[in-house]
Order: sequence, then C-alpha cells, then structure tokens
Amino acid sequence: MSCGQRGDLIESGGHTMKKKRAGILLKLLVAMLAVYAAVQMVMLQIEINTQRAYQEQQAEQKEKLQQQNAALRSFIDSEMDDQAIERIARDELGYVLPGERVIVDIGH
Repeated sequence: MSCGQRGDLIESGGHTMKKKRAGILLKLLVAMLAVYAAVQMVMLQIEINTQRAYQEQQAEQKEKLQQQNAALRSFIDSEMDDQAIERIARDELGYVLPGERVIVDIGH
C-alpha cells in the first residue's frame, strides 16, 4: 500500500465518523422529540380529565338548579290563599303588618 492510499483510508474513516456522529445526533434528536411529545400528551390527558370532571360537576349543579326552579315554579303556580301567603311572609321573610310590633326574644 502506498502513502496516498493510506491517506485515502484515513479520509474515508473521517467521513464515517462524521456520518456516525450525525446518525447519533439525529437519533438523539428524534428521541428528545419523542419524549417531548409523550410529555405533552400526558399533560393534555391530565387537562382533559380535569375538564371532564369540571363538566360533570357543572352538569350536576345544573340538574339541582333545574329541580329547584321546577319546585319554585310549582310553588308560584299553585293557588295559595291569603292566609298561606301571610304565613310565608311572616315566618320565612319576617314581614309584619302595618301597626304591629315585633318582639324579639334575645334570650335564645
């Protein structure tokens, strides 16, 4: 083998090393992108689960409020006599008729 041929082999070997480095760097980059994508997917799944739980909570609250509204509508729509209205006004709302005195028991 002549000296020129040895130099060719060394240069060839240098290209092989550069190709190996480039291949390793490419693999490393692909691995890093895969890890990043996996982390993002996990984070998105956590956010989806959080939003689903919130949506279920809101749906339950909506159902309760609809039931309360239905009960109130039923109460409003029912025909009440003056005595029932007066009892509710006194007992639940604390209303009194003009001229009445309110006595509050502060002992309890």
